[in-house]
Amino acid sequence: MSTVIYCIRMYSEWHCSSGLSTGAGDDLLVIRDERGLPFIPGKTLKGLLRDAAEKLSVLNHLPDDFTTTLFGARTESATESSATLGGASTLGVCHFSNAELTGKAKKIAEYNGLHLLYRSRALTSVDQAGLAVNKTLRRQETVVPLTLFARVTGVPKEHRENLENCMRFVKHLGVNRNRGLGRCDLAPSKEVAE
Repeated sequence: MSTVIYCIRMYSEWHCSSGLSTGAGDDLLVIRDERGLPFIPGKTLKGLLRDAAEKLSVLNHLPDDFTTTLFGARTESATESSATLGGASTLGVCHFSNAELTGKAKKIAEYNGLHLLYRSRALTSVDQAGLAVNKTLRRQETVVPLTLFARVTGVPKEHRENLENCMRFVKHLGVNRNRGLGRCDLAPSKEVAE
């Protein structure tokens, strides 16, 4: 078993939701750690990589056992509570860490002000004629483009290259990734930069 360290380079603003709002301010806030810094949850990354693996498997680019070995298996008999937790009836061998800024980037962000990492965007629904629908204006917090690092531990050596191919397949992440947010690249890294 090995550990794969990888880099996530964000090329556009992005949003991984916390599920919270500020009331009169932004309706959708970005998830933050205890220091107020943005991160990407490991379960989000696991889901993106599993989705990439399932798509590559359909194209016959991965071994048959790859997805179930690394990510676990889902069954139709899974209980409703396990379906809520991802629907996995058996666990995969890998653990996916959160993606975070490096130590040096964290210090720079804290020194210069965390507010510089975030922006607020106005959103509204549009009808078929291209006009804004009444009472649909909302605000969404986003994070400026950054580079984050994460780890996958417990990767079987024979599946390392396949996992790295799944990483290269991911090009967007987070909320509204089909609407221009969260454009990114995932790539293996020799080590986390300080």
